[in-house]
Amino acid sequence: MKWHSIILSLHLLATAAMTGLIWFVQIVHYPMFADVPPEAFLLYEVEHQFRTSFVVIPFMTLELLTGLYLVFRIGGRFLEGQEERIVQFAFVLLMLIWGSTFF
Repeated sequence: MKWHSIILSLHLLATAAMTGLIWFVQIVHYPMFADVPPEAFLLYEVEHQFRTSFVVIPFMTLELLTGLYLVFRIGGRFLEGQEERIVQFAFVLLMLIWGSTFF
């Protein structure tokens, strides 16, 4: 297996893991926020963010690093035309997702 195939596989794994985690949080965790008493909500939310970070940060980092590698190291060297544009578009989407997460 070529190095760029391994990077692509890792990127797909990280993206799939993040998609699953996001769906889980959206469907399970966020609706439960309504059940937290207002006086306890701030502490609950801080703890939720803290605990979630341990699960999410490794996958987000892997997704970012492999995405960067795909765009700047593989794109243009191993990909041509439409394939390269798909990788670039996917990276733009990833940056939009990161932006919506942090802002």
